[in-house]
Amino acid sequence: MISSHKRPHLSKDGSLVLNAGAIVNLLGTGHAAVLLRAFEQRCVVDRKAFKQVTLDPITRGSPAEPLNGLLKAGLLELAEMGNDAFSTFVDLAVGSSSHSLDDGDAATIALAIATRATAVVDDEVSVRIAKGRLPSIRCIATLDLLRDPEVGARVGQHVLVESVKSALRHARMRVPVEFRGWVEQLIRRRLAN
Repeated sequence: MISSHKRPHLSKDGSLVLNAGAIVNLLGTGHAAVLLRAFEQRCVVDRKAFKQVTLDPITRGSPAEPLNGLLKAGLLELAEMGNDAFSTFVDLAVGSSSHSLDDGDAATIALAIATRATAVVDDEVSVRIAKGRLPSIRCIATLDLLRDPEVGARVGQHVLVESVKSALRHARMRVPVEFRGWVEQLIRRRLAN
């Protein structure tokens, strides 16, 4: 499971290492730049995970333009695993498919461990495998970021609702059970206004 009942808040002193799924979800919000700014943290993606983003979920075309825009604005940074992270990457990526991660998730987790950052990974199986091998890893989901009260206050209710609805529609963002009530309440509250 991605998280416990008590949801983690964003850390003010760390970085976020996003996997491909998290980036696709953010692109799918239609407000990726606004949201990345609102996180007020350094947002990093390993090159292996970055290469897995092959489609802009809104236009269904190349993601090059929006991704390059985020990189040029300094809202997203590309990173390479160092030697310290590479052995963790190999440990996570090699093995039977039921006990290993794809290259992008393995690189995301390895980079987060090496840099003492928080990994943003939505795939529950990847999180379960990573936590089983590396109990100290801090993993959160895209919806943890969007649900953070400070992020909501920074972007405003309208942008938050539109972002969640758009990510659900365009990126097919998964909504784990523990988030369903919040998502339903958010959308219902917006419809009532």
